[in-house]
Amino acid sequence: MKKKIIFGCLFIIAISIIFSACGGGGGGGSSIFGASGLGYTDLFNNHVWEYVNGSFKITLSCDNSKMTCKFFIDGVEQPGTTTSSYELKDVKELGKTGKIKCQCINSGAETEFAFNKLIAPETVTMNFNGTSITFTKK
Repeated sequence: MKKKIIFGCLFIIAISIIFSACGGGGGGGSSIFGASGLGYTDLFNNHVWEYVNGSFKITLSCDNSKMTCKFFIDGVEQPGTTTSSYELKDVKELGKTGKIKCQCINSGAETEFAFNKLIAPETVTMNFNGTSITFTKK
């Protein structure tokens, strides 16, 4: 009987810790499960993601559910830098895969993404109209 009571108390404590870690608004990523409260981490948040192809470079700077997209040619920033809020959708594997929607990328259309790993990801691959582009964490 005592074992059942102790197990019950431990179970209640564990559930309360999980729910207290999940609270919050949309997409930020500050708690163990991300600020979404939906059981996933926003792996974009607080990072700069970079794609380089020869002299052409794109950077995606993500901070608190906002993304800033910059384009560079030969190291010179080009006109067209945009900043907009982003939203994660259809997130699976605790945030490793899903869709991101932001006016900064893919003309605001939902874009599929997949991180190479859940803990400390180094790359994220995004699919733009059938073309996959891999961004590296800077």
